[in-house]
Amino acid sequence: MIKLNNLVVEMQTQNECWKDGRMLPSVEGILVHATATPGVNARTFSKRWNRPGIEKAVHAFIDDIEIIQNYPWDKRTWHSGYNPNTGKRANDTHIGFEICEPPGHTYNGGQMVNYNPIKYASYFNMAYNNAIKLCAYICQMFSLDPLKPGVIIDHTEGYKLGVASNHSDVMHWFPYHGKNMDIFRKDVADLLEKEKKETNDNTPDNYAKEAIDWAVANNVLKGDLSGNYMLHSNITRQDAIVLMKRVYDLIK
Repeated sequence: MIKLNNLVVEMQTQNECWKDGRMLPSVEGILVHATATPGVNARTFSKRWNRPGIEKAVHAFIDDIEIIQNYPWDKRTWHSGYNPNTGKRANDTHIGFEICEPPGHTYNGGQMVNYNPIKYASYFNMAYNNAIKLCAYICQMFSLDPLKPGVIIDHTEGYKLGVASNHSDVMHWFPYHGKNMDIFRKDVADLLEKEKKETNDNTPDNYAKEAIDWAVANNVLKGDLSGNYMLHSNITRQDAIVLMKRVYDLIK
């Protein structure tokens, strides 16, 4: 399972959405938002929205440091808005989270003004990676295919699909850093594939198969207690020394 080591749970029990109490009929996907509020981090947003009278809610806020979960993943939240053309809302089908933006810019007509992508490249990359990990985590939890149409979408795509209000996030921001939603979805899929290999990693690449068979047969490669050889995982100095000693004991 994908590990979210920076996940902090702060349930918004004072928010009006929490009091509404409805659960998602089914989890069919994830809607990715950006806050359009420069310089306000995830923890601050989480606290701001945890009070009576707030009639908007997302499952989580993300910044470059933390993922703050505010609702159970299968609870219905108020994040997509209403699409006037179809009468539909992704609130009924999608988990929603907001990526917090760095300081230093303003907005005009939904577009960033004076945003500095070089200065905030590190912030973006860390927040982006947190969003990738969260999406992979949710996809695992609910058996979602991130590459299937309509599963992982941003607010812009939600409007085009008729399940969200007319907003420009996250495509008002991602292109500054050479990203778009197709790249985002692929990055989620790649992380899931990598984690899958590391979790049950007993299939060698073709070039290594003969050597792996020899190592297993001669007790040089033993794997863990569950029989996982972790063939595609990184090797530590300790691992290397253990392998060298096993070979030495075999030939001496």
